[in-house]
Amino acid sequence: MIDTMIGEPGKNGMQILLAHNPKYGNAYFDWGADMILCGHYHGGVVRLSEHHGLSCPQYLVLPPFCCGDFHRGEQHMFVSAGMGEHTIPLRIHNPRELLVIDVKPSQKKK
Repeated sequence: MIDTMIGEPGKNGMQILLAHNPKYGNAYFDWGADMILCGHYHGGVVRLSEHHGLSCPQYLVLPPFCCGDFHRGEQHMFVSAGMGEHTIPLRIHNPRELLVIDVKPSQKKK
């Protein structure tokens, strides 16, 4: 589905996918991005653990890919809890965050 919207990922360099909603995280991984950057869930309003929050703006309970870093092989998805709130101005065990990601070239041996 993503390929019909944005095409196939390139074969050279690093493929970075900026996707607002992490709900479709598995589709993003399947598309082939090396790094995926998401937000939207605001860390789940009430953060239960590093990767789990209670709810999200679509009012899903325990939404997938709620917050934190997720990996599939060499692929990485980072989901920020962001700086604000959605609907209810409440954040419990869910500090505001702004991600800073250093991207460095790989040290592959020749």
